[in-house]
Amino acid sequence: MYQLFLTKVSQEIESATDHFVSHHHAASVISLAITLIEFKFCKGKKYAENIVINTRYMGELLNKFGYHVVKHGKKYTECHQLWVAFESEKEACILFSKLCEAGLYLNYFQELPGIHSPGFRLSLSEFTRYGASMNDVEELCQAFIAIDNEALDVGKSKIRKIRQLRNQPNFCFKFESLPNGQISEFLRTYINATSAEAFIYDIC
Repeated sequence: MYQLFLTKVSQEIESATDHFVSHHHAASVISLAITLIEFKFCKGKKYAENIVINTRYMGELLNKFGYHVVKHGKKYTECHQLWVAFESEKEACILFSKLCEAGLYLNYFQELPGIHSPGFRLSLSEFTRYGASMNDVEELCQAFIAIDNEALDVGKSKIRKIRQLRNQPNFCFKFESLPNGQISEFLRTYINATSAEAFIYDIC
């Protein structure tokens, strides 16, 4: 079953990237192969659905508390990203610094596509990969708001609590779940998802 799936995926990737990828690294190709295999066999569809659910919910909560969350049509997002816009660069920079100090890392931009004002880009994909639920999204939003309202210690405490609770990645193979003696075969399965030419090109 693995081999048929890997062959099909390998062919599709090669046909789609032939004219767009001029130089790639073997580690990146293997990483992509692992991700695709895990998506297929470790509830990747559920993971993708949860990302959108969590991200939209975060958008709803931030909007409820007065933040300008940019909508995509009638919804806040169709993917893992949220865009939060601000009226002034000073306001955005101050909050960005406070969030980073508390351990919440996001991307700051002076402009986002179609938005002529400073803003943040938030991603909830990694947060969701660690098994975050909508309750965790509420905690994350409360931490965001606390930090913005100068309650830095409260925000840090909430972030620590989330990290302690959600400290193991989900939607992936677990080392302990691999049968004894089959780890090397398991890795070979990953490598087979890439073509030999990719390794020769990178090594040379």
